[in-house]
Amino acid sequence: MKKIIAIVLTAMFCFASIAAAAGSQFSDVPTKHWAYGAIGKLVKAGIVDGYGDGNFHGDKTMTRYEMAQIVANVMAKEDKVDAENKALIEKLAKEFSDELKVIGARVDNLEKKADNFHYFGIVGNRYDHWKNEGVADRSNVFILNTFYKINDNFTAITSSEVHKVYMHDEQQVGNAGSTFPNPANDWNSWGVQAYVEGIFDGFSTKLGRFTYIPAYGLTHGLYLQVEGVQLTFGNLIKTTLVGGQNTDYVPGGTFASMGYRAADVVAPLSAATNLKVSYQQNQSNWGLAPAAAYASITHNKDYINYWEGGFDSKLSKDVAFEAAYIKSSYDEDNKGYYARLKYKDAIPFVPKSYDFYVTYHNLENNSIMSNDDRYYGNLKGVRVGVQWVPWNSTMLTVWYDMQKYINSAKYGTKPGGVHNVTSGERENMFRAQLDFFFK
Repeated sequence: MKKIIAIVLTAMFCFASIAAAAGSQFSDVPTKHWAYGAIGKLVKAGIVDGYGDGNFHGDKTMTRYEMAQIVANVMAKEDKVDAENKALIEKLAKEFSDELKVIGARVDNLEKKADNFHYFGIVGNRYDHWKNEGVADRSNVFILNTFYKINDNFTAITSSEVHKVYMHDEQQVGNAGSTFPNPANDWNSWGVQAYVEGIFDGFSTKLGRFTYIPAYGLTHGLYLQVEGVQLTFGNLIKTTLVGGQNTDYVPGGTFASMGYRAADVVAPLSAATNLKVSYQQNQSNWGLAPAAAYASITHNKDYINYWEGGFDSKLSKDVAFEAAYIKSSYDEDNKGYYARLKYKDAIPFVPKSYDFYVTYHNLENNSIMSNDDRYYGNLKGVRVGVQWVPWNSTMLTVWYDMQKYINSAKYGTKPGGVHNVTSGERENMFRAQLDFFFK
């Protein structure tokens, strides 16, 4: 693809040059120059067709640049000609060597520019079902990540997501008594991430709006982005420092914004085992969107502290285990535990690859900020999941949570605004998702 783009751009450039031959920086080739006869001979032999219309205009004065373009095309077929014509091609190449170098440099530059930009995306279909709420999500998801290499040190990166819900049940928020989609539950997050990443000897940095998930991602997930700066340094032991605003995208609403500071360290204990610890400070519900669902939340500027520590280890070639513990500075319901055992690895571009995993999560209500991976606060249970790649660039994800509420509570998640739950009440959840990857 990159070479095709380069060739097309080269052709466009060449056409413009031919159209403006009179003003070209290259001098004309005299009509009596031997090169006309040599190229004419190659045209008669069917080795090259001259201009794009299939004819070599031997009676038209050409610039050295135009002549070099034809020679370059001839050289591409050099291995298919006889000894006599091959010698003639080599003679032409020597005559126009300087111009051929210029053409080569331009092609190289075009290819380099094409290499500077690439993208990665996902088109998926998701189905979520909660025991108490019914169908929570039937949607199409489109994610596009772009990368543009500015120079050897800096890359500009963006990420966008479109989440289009195509069916709800009557339990869905704001959609009571209807099975038709509610547009308020769709979201188009163009440029939800937009930052510049710099990589240098010994450290790297990010500046802008980016996703930051410390340690094992228990405190918050992908829908919390940081608007600020990130600095990572260290060779054997990696240390990351982050500061800025923690922005939470509320579907159907706006961004919430909270002051955020974090530091985490990753240290290898052995070739197979890593230790991860993190410390975070997040403003408590400061700047949340003024939506009805958050009307009962008290806004303040207090910072809440979060600690997370854990380890991951490869028990064998195909088996991996990780576990983590979290705690916040809230006075109560402030602890959480997590563990996962995983077999194999599903890789989207490796057909027939797969993985199977089992997790245990027990997250008290005040132990986390927010998590979009359904490891929500005030829930504990076991998840069983599998990922399978039936074809190249395709992945099927299925998991089932057998979980229950830790404490009795009230949630504004049903029509009418209040959902009462009791301690021990089950809230099992099922997800099936089919994703198609492109790059």
